Amino acid sequence: HDGMEEEAFVHLVGKEQLEGWNTQAIPLKEWCLSRKHLFQIWEDFSEELKSGSLGSLVLVVTSNGIARFAGGLTGDFSRFCQDHSLKLSTGGYGVFALTSEGTWEVEKWNIRPTPPQKK
Repeated sequence: HDGMEEEAFVHLVGKEQLEGWNTQAIPLKEWCLSRKHLFQIWEDFSEELKSGSLGSLVLVVTSNGIARFAGGLTGDFSRFCQDHSLKLSTGGYGVFALTSEGTWEVEKWNIRPTPPQKK
């Protein structure tokens, strides 16, 4: 669906499916993706991060579609959905920090960098 005009995309998949994707990260039926599997990918990555094998500060570059599942790392995805838009703006980023209890918390979400000032 990359490159489709939003109106054409909504017409193709329907408002209900799009709403589920945007508010609850429910993949569209024709994508043949398991929501559970997408959360598991982040959980597996989390375990790798916790091991320290990647260092103490890691930059992850991914698509908005995959990024919206990162909120599952908090252990309360429903709460994450209430507090944050799942959709990251173009160029937006989020920051997660590992707590002393070994859980993840969201420090920032959907932040857009400030462009440099022209001199």
